[in-house]
Amino acid sequence: MPSAKSTDTLSRRMGRWVAGALRFLVRCEHRIRETLMQRGLPQPLTVGLLWLARALAVCLLVYAAYMAFWVVLLLAALIVYAMYSAQYGYEEEELYRFKTLDDLRKEPGYDPVLYNDYEHQDYPPEKTER
Repeated sequence: MPSAKSTDTLSRRMGRWVAGALRFLVRCEHRIRETLMQRGLPQPLTVGLLWLARALAVCLLVYAAYMAFWVVLLLAALIVYAMYSAQYGYEEEELYRFKTLDDLRKEPGYDPVLYNDYEHQDYPPEKTER
């Protein structure tokens, strides 16, 4: 019967869960070792294969942690960018505003022929005859 004040904390429950999972994996490893040895595989080769499987599992876990780190870092950067752009971003009118001829004339490398700017002093006279 459980008491009113439980001594099982989250860390204890997690520790028990991890210990149970490790016991399960050890039982599976013993079962695989026995099966391989019953099929005629020498014991050193069986142990080597099991160590290779362990090493592969550790490598996969390290790779998964590596990928998870970069995914979390990318999501954090996206969140920071979204918060920054929401605070200091352009107004919608500025973002989709069309440039006028006066704005275009102030740009470096402005060519009046490209914009059919007939009133500009650099527009060639031969182009005005339509």
